[in-house]
Amino acid sequence: MIKNTLDAGSFLEPNIERLLELDPQLVICAEFARRRNEKKFKDLDERLAKNGIKVIYLDVRSFSDPQIYIQSVKILGAIFGAPKRAQQLIDFQKKSLALIGERLKNLQPGDKARVYFERGRNYRTFSSKYHENMWIVRAGGVNVFGGEDKLNAFDVSPESIIEKNPQVIIKMCNVADCPMGYGVTDTLPMEKLRKELISRPGWENIDAVKHNRVYLLSLEAHHLDQSAAFNSFAKILYPEKFKDTDMLKDWFKKFLGLNHNGVIIYPDPVPSKSGSTLKQK
Repeated sequence: MIKNTLDAGSFLEPNIERLLELDPQLVICAEFARRRNEKKFKDLDERLAKNGIKVIYLDVRSFSDPQIYIQSVKILGAIFGAPKRAQQLIDFQKKSLALIGERLKNLQPGDKARVYFERGRNYRTFSSKYHENMWIVRAGGVNVFGGEDKLNAFDVSPESIIEKNPQVIIKMCNVADCPMGYGVTDTLPMEKLRKELISRPGWENIDAVKHNRVYLLSLEAHHLDQSAAFNSFAKILYPEKFKDTDMLKDWFKKFLGLNHNGVIIYPDPVPSKSGSTLKQK
């Protein structure tokens, strides 16, 4: 089916000519993409409007904010005539956040895990001003680069990571980085990438490496549903508290009717008998 689908461009660079050819009733775009390229999307709005095609913008980049997620899902539910389905998605996220809140309610500020999160190219991270910081915060962690005065993702030096000395390191992987997620069971490429991470010069001095707390996380945990992202981060940071949960697999079963048989987090964060994880209260 996907092979026979016409390519209408990307969310950052929509193909206006192809959209006109497809003649949809509605085009849904990302608000942050419009902010990046106002001229492009102004042209898109005007040309599609002339052909009777409606365009709406959703703040998808802020889906990590539960309130914005709720608003956007309600809008989509109304558009597709599926308000009950939309409410089910909203309730699922609320359940996930409530579970995390309950299990971490006694976590003291000084006991929160210090996290270095890397996504995309090597040494690329973000501050507390970036939307994805919400994953770490909601999961009871502290972003070691959260205090940087930067709105967008940015590169850090290898030395600065060593200086920050995170207790947990998480690299979110897309297909280009390393195959993970639904249907992927071969962990050899994951192990190879993980070894490359922990072999970076000087990383043997970082607590996360010393205590074997370096993880790969499938981008799927973010792209499918934010509740899955929150739960995945919580499971990595406090495995003993969340070892009986897997919101992404639950989401797959509930909303897609599928059993998720792939790898979401590598390696499994549930602690071994060696007791190499952070002390959890």
